[in-house]
Amino acid sequence: MNKIVELVINLEEFEFEDLGVEILSLVDKPAIEVEWMAFAEHEFETYNDYPEAAKANAQRALDYAEKEGWGSCGEATGKKRANQLAKGENISRDTIARMASFERHRQNSDTPYGEGCGKLMWDAWGGDEGIAWAQRKLKQIENEKMQAFESNVLEVAKEVGEVIDPTDIIYVDASKESFATVSEVLQGIRALDILEGLTDEARNQQAKTVYRYAGPSGQRTFCATLKALNKVYSREEITRMNFFNPGFGANGSASYSVFDYKGGPNCRHYWEELAQFNDNGRNVLVSLGPARGNAGESNNRSDQSPEGSVSNNAYLMSQSWSFSSDDKMIITGPAMIPRSLIARKDELGNLFHVYFTEETIEKIARKFLADNNTHNTDINHNGDVVTENTLLESWIVENPEKDKASALGFNVPKGTWMTSMKINNKETWNKIKAGELNGFSVEGSFLEVVKN
Repeated sequence: MNKIVELVINLEEFEFEDLGVEILSLVDKPAIEVEWMAFAEHEFETYNDYPEAAKANAQRALDYAEKEGWGSCGEATGKKRANQLAKGENISRDTIARMASFERHRQNSDTPYGEGCGKLMWDAWGGDEGIAWAQRKLKQIENEKMQAFESNVLEVAKEVGEVIDPTDIIYVDASKESFATVSEVLQGIRALDILEGLTDEARNQQAKTVYRYAGPSGQRTFCATLKALNKVYSREEITRMNFFNPGFGANGSASYSVFDYKGGPNCRHYWEELAQFNDNGRNVLVSLGPARGNAGESNNRSDQSPEGSVSNNAYLMSQSWSFSSDDKMIITGPAMIPRSLIARKDELGNLFHVYFTEETIEKIARKFLADNNTHNTDINHNGDVVTENTLLESWIVENPEKDKASALGFNVPKGTWMTSMKINNKETWNKIKAGELNGFSVEGSFLEVVKN
């Protein structure tokens, strides 16, 4: 990490009235994020290679709106996006993701603009050509992101860990109730012989817990390479592999847990837990079977580990919302999580991370209520802010084990800002039930304080 930045809304005795969270956005990929404009030019990679047809569509929307007006359309968002596309300006990966998921709502599509809004907004976002380009580009970006992640993880995996040498190590599967072959019996006898011959010093030492990447032959480069390395790793060494996929972790966190989610969605592998004994260069590895929790489960239900599969199929967002019964249309979930590192890039493309402290999150939550922003929501930060939804509850988690959040199935730390909201728009609720919207994401303005 090149630098870490704490985001705040006040400096010592100085308060700034225009800082804080203004909107709770309902998003498809929940993360603790802020409005990109709060960082000026500090964005992720930007792109402007969209086709000329997309620029022409955007310009047509601007020309039409200049004569007819935006009507009931989202003028701020539509105008901003149309100007960016028509002028060939850079747009961020975040914008591409929104374009790729932009839903087509046309009214009377047999006429140039019908009643105005549907076709106008579609063209403002680049039309058929612009949306198709965004979908292709997003897939390319995600593929490149996963490839870079795999490359970085494997580089660490090659540096750490201990190679398993079959000539030096006795392997015993203690998870089995009985030996199936003569070879397994002989291995067990050899292991018992070595354990019996350990020195008193070795006998009094606690066995070291290590982990091996287990499962079928790897089809993906990442899994195939990690298995081919034939190594065992400590928990700390596996953790070193985590910090290469910002935003892809559970609940959108800054790190991807290789221990919990192995090689990603639909991965067939799991971590096997072993007890390692070492005495004068002699090693015995005793398998304790698949590791406990997600680590010992595959991410593929059709090819499960002995312990089964991860319930969310490892799409790396553990529960983001808790649902009421459909007739009540109420959602509950975390709005902000303290000290969760969020990746950003500066104007030179350098990666850095931002975070909020417990104290700042509490101030933000109070100010959000005091400023009467409780009804402000939009969809995927599209800028079309509505006040139709109702904030029912807002609280800070004090005791994670006894908090209401835990009872609802959330595993969040002390200082997390939790909210419950009544959705009063049937179309929005249908998107939530369909899995198109999956969590809260805050939007606002903050000060940056660089930390060591």
